[in-house]
Amino acid sequence: MDNPPVVDIIRGYHDLFPYAHDFWFDHLTTSVCNSPEKDLGRLREKAMGMWNSFNKVVSEPEVAQSGPETLEKNADPQLARLFNFLGPAKEYYIFKNGESEGSRKLLRPLNAAEDPTRLSEAYLKYSSLLESLLNNNAALDAYKSSLTTTELREFKQRHAQGAFKCRWAGCTQGWFGFKSERERDDHERSHKPHFRCSDPDCLLVFDSKRALRNHKLQYHVKESDWVWRQGTNLEQDATPEQQAIGAYVSVPLGEPKFKQPWHTSPNFEIVRQNACELANKTQRRELVGILERMTQPMKDELKRDKKEPLEYHFRKKAIGDFRQLQDEEMAKRTAVCEPHDTRPAKVRKMIKNTARVERAEERIDSSLSEVIEIVKRRPELNPEAEGKWTDG
Repeated sequence: MDNPPVVDIIRGYHDLFPYAHDFWFDHLTTSVCNSPEKDLGRLREKAMGMWNSFNKVVSEPEVAQSGPETLEKNADPQLARLFNFLGPAKEYYIFKNGESEGSRKLLRPLNAAEDPTRLSEAYLKYSSLLESLLNNNAALDAYKSSLTTTELREFKQRHAQGAFKCRWAGCTQGWFGFKSERERDDHERSHKPHFRCSDPDCLLVFDSKRALRNHKLQYHVKESDWVWRQGTNLEQDATPEQQAIGAYVSVPLGEPKFKQPWHTSPNFEIVRQNACELANKTQRRELVGILERMTQPMKDELKRDKKEPLEYHFRKKAIGDFRQLQDEEMAKRTAVCEPHDTRPAKVRKMIKNTARVERAEERIDSSLSEVIEIVKRRPELNPEAEGKWTDG
């Protein structure tokens, strides 16, 4: 299974592999725990042979590998019997279940390097080949000479609904898969740690506490929170609240802290302008293409929320562009003037948000509605001949 022939994948010979990869260990556990003692010797010999054929390191049948003490204490009788039956299985159990927080299992991206067997590596290769065939008609056409029309049609039918599986280990919701790579990517974003800015006017979400803290310091620190910092210690007159948010500045009180380009401030006016520009540059026939490419579940969701699909499309794209600008700016190191630093600080005033998220989205969609109506009414033009929309 290391390098499965692509033709075999198209014909469906490996369709069971995703299920086998996810559930083989559960089947082994059930089989061992339900087998009588007299059959365990024969079953163990067969299981060890199969284990060593897939394991990265050959294991000796007589040696039972040890695991963490917490696993020994918490393992239920069924797992205890399995580990006594097949010692190396304990290593795979630790990989498969990962870490937990209380009763909740912590999900993490599937990492083949952590799997003591070669199954995850083979599974990722299989998934990559399958997805490339579904995403690229040219890749599929390359094998037409070796396949019948019926085989090609059945391949597309079999994988029309859920070929794009969630790549996070332990995710049960996404096991049934998604229709497209984009839907799968949207789902996987829900697994990533998200830290939303607490400012009610701010839309931004960050992947780490550190990024969120830097954002708060750059955009949401009030002048009343600014304190002097000498070395690594805050002055004694800093309030606990100020110390908790880590607010400090090393320039004279009352001066802005960071050099801040205007286009990186969390200001929805920028998003509104960009969304309208994107819509205005789109030709009329492309509006139809956008609607055709939008998935039916997304259309149904927008209908339930009473949102227009085209307005939603351009607004989300503009917000995505804005976040990319934010990420690029946040990746840069921002210099802080130390005490007694006399260099001139040519900085701009911090720009605050102008509206709450809900009101801002309504404003953006309202402007987009007008622009889209103009695009629908005007004749088809070449991109070079299109006029530029301006916000009057």
